[in-house]
Amino acid sequence: MLIGTALSAALSACAGASDDYPSLAIREVERVRGGFDVPPCGECVEDAQCVAPSPAPTPTPAPPPELPTSYAQRTAALLADVRAADAAFQSSLATARNRVAAARGAALGTPAWGSAQVALADLTSKRSATAIPVTDLEKLAVEIELEQLPNIQMRDAYQEAVRIIQAQDDALEGLYAQVSR
Repeated sequence: MLIGTALSAALSACAGASDDYPSLAIREVERVRGGFDVPPCGECVEDAQCVAPSPAPTPTPAPPPELPTSYAQRTAALLADVRAADAAFQSSLATARNRVAAARGAALGTPAWGSAQVALADLTSKRSATAIPVTDLEKLAVEIELEQLPNIQMRDAYQEAVRIIQAQDDALEGLYAQVSR
């Protein structure tokens, strides 16, 4: 019983002097007034008008930096040389294919075999003529890289040149495989 009396006295002391503590009621400054930003759709509060935010404008990407004119002209000229050499290769390719087909199964030293060998040598020479501007493109690519210039145009030109020379190599390899040596 003594404990109950002590507990009652302690509780009455807490409840007794209410003027010493602030009220827990909402104060005037805590009341919502004025305007506020409406949250985006799906997050609207009660009767607020929901306005979807306008999408942020997407920045237009800057065009890729270009090579200085002198490098661009040299790159274009070398690629033109590669294409011209490939045109010469392509014009001789049909003749080489015909001669190789005629020499298929022919013995070494026969006229058909000799004609195929001459056609293949001519085609190989034209492939070498293609390799020269490709090598010059490689040198120019290294120069551009060392000067830390934009190299998108160079890269595209070089990739085209490599595709051309690879196609020539594949054609030659296939033809040489058909002729006995």
